[in-house]
Amino acid sequence: MANLNQPAINYLVVILHGYTCKVSSYDFIRKRVENAYPGAKIIVPALGLQVFSNKNPNYIVKNIVERIDKEWETGLFEHIILIGHSCGAVLARKAYVYACGENEDAPFELPGFKKPRPWASKIERIILMAGMNRGWSVNPHLSFFIALAWEFGILIGTMLSVINYKVFITRLKKGAPFITQLRIQWLSMLDKAPIKAVGDSIIVQLLGTIDDLVSPDDNIDLFTGGNFFYLEVPMSGHRNVLDMDSSEAGEERARVFNIALSNNQKELMNLQAHSFEPTATKQRPEVTDVIFVIHGIRDAGYWTKKIARRVQEMGKLNNRVFEPETSSYGYFPMLPFLLYPTRRAKVEWLMDRYTENLAKYPNADFSFIGHSNGTYLLAKALEDYPACRFKNVVLAGSVVRKSYDWSSMIAENRIQGIVNLVASADWVVAIFPKAFQTLHIQDLGSGGHDGFTTLCAPGAQVTYLKGSHNAGIKERLWDAISDIIVHGSTTTQSIKNETNKQNQIIRILGIVAPLVIIGIVAALIAIGYFFIWSPLFPNPVIQVLSILLYIFILWKIITKI
Repeated sequence: MANLNQPAINYLVVILHGYTCKVSSYDFIRKRVENAYPGAKIIVPALGLQVFSNKNPNYIVKNIVERIDKEWETGLFEHIILIGHSCGAVLARKAYVYACGENEDAPFELPGFKKPRPWASKIERIILMAGMNRGWSVNPHLSFFIALAWEFGILIGTMLSVINYKVFITRLKKGAPFITQLRIQWLSMLDKAPIKAVGDSIIVQLLGTIDDLVSPDDNIDLFTGGNFFYLEVPMSGHRNVLDMDSSEAGEERARVFNIALSNNQKELMNLQAHSFEPTATKQRPEVTDVIFVIHGIRDAGYWTKKIARRVQEMGKLNNRVFEPETSSYGYFPMLPFLLYPTRRAKVEWLMDRYTENLAKYPNADFSFIGHSNGTYLLAKALEDYPACRFKNVVLAGSVVRKSYDWSSMIAENRIQGIVNLVASADWVVAIFPKAFQTLHIQDLGSGGHDGFTTLCAPGAQVTYLKGSHNAGIKERLWDAISDIIVHGSTTTQSIKNETNKQNQIIRILGIVAPLVIIGIVAALIAIGYFFIWSPLFPNPVIQVLSILLYIFILWKIITKI
């Protein structure tokens, strides 16, 4: 580290701006850096993050790394400092991860970063200003108008996603692939740092005391390593944390920023905000396994804790320490389930839980029991998050398309063993998800009704269990399911077929599933038409009230069942 106010011509300082911010907004930051490191080269690349920018953050980071490559090749620099504001802070962290090289347990999204960059070990520190470390989310901490603006942005982003136009800022939502992959890759980088001799730079997060755009929960990622320090910036919000003018608040911001620029680890530890002490990040290395038990649609998930306890008890008999992840994403009716954006939000929720568990239980293998929509969350997570891995998997009432490529997931060691439980009369899967599969719309399917075409190994599919959509989570199966999770899919207590035949009525309904959906919609329209034109309601007031009552009842049904 250079002595403050001493020549620092061998320093390269890279400042990454925030969403919709202009490069000129960082003049105060540039001036403070120039004062601290006279002669240092300061670059503030324009990232093109306009409101409706659809840039992929991974490619933005790739360009940042390649820009630093070119600067390093000049041979003029021996030290590097990265500074990022808002989403620029997230990009700075990702650039550091890419620079430190890929690890097998947390693969990168882009090729070309297998080995550490020669300058990775020269990054002295990274300063994050109002960084969205966990991504952004809409929550009660935000003011009404800020929350409303975020919700409106989500709506616009969802509408644009229909035409495959992904707005940049939506990719930084809490639980989104870019954010979750970064958090997993960061943990892997910290784990491998002693071996690779890169990945242990000082990280300082500056938190405005009145951040009005990003909540404290989204600013703070407690699982970030021992070299990660949090400093509060008084009288500062999300944007004005940059304004280091001559005002009282500006001078205070400059003071904290200078500390972030210059102080060593011991000094930063002493100055760190008390509420962010690293004791909150206590890990449990003695835990050998984590079992995710995720419920499905029209289900509050009370059974998940009970089956998780069975797994824990069986694991204890085998000197294994299982910790359960049975969090619920809430009651999920049929209508929201059929809408892609709401399913996508649940996938992001799952991966946020995955990352939290990965950080807390660093030595654990993860396994998964999923029912209905829970199976979809797993399949989509494996598709969209390359760093996501599970050991043993049990699926019941699966709503995943039957052609899902489980064989590739097994070949790539993303999962080790899998058992799919197929019911004999699962009308839910046979009609609704299969209709979408037949019409080739959305990404739902009939894995819980037809089985998977890619699962051919003996015992990989049970066809069939007697019963309907919840046949695979009946109490009589809990011990056998637990045995699969603890011992693997080749266990001698594997679940046996209870019948070799499906219910013929359900099978036929599955074949004509799109027609069934059309029939249901036609019937609902016909009933509404009856209320509007029926001679039974000659009084206009009664007619209007009847229509409103019908709409109310219909809405209650589709949002509760």
